Amino acid sequence: MMTSTTELLSDLFTARLETLAAEHGLTTAETERILAVFRQALANPFMTEEHIYRKLSGEDT
Repeated sequence: MMTSTTELLSDLFTARLETLAAEHGLTTAETERILAVFRQALANPFMTEEHIYRKLSGEDT
């Protein structure tokens, strides 16, 4: 079975995020929030850096 480029990117990002989250003491909730924003950005080509920043900073819930 072929894995799509998007799936590979998501898997790599998730693995790296988990490593960095552990190294920097992020909570599970913080890590999940970052993953959720990443998935939203991946699914929405119109999501700008500003939107991503606002979501990550909690300004846009």
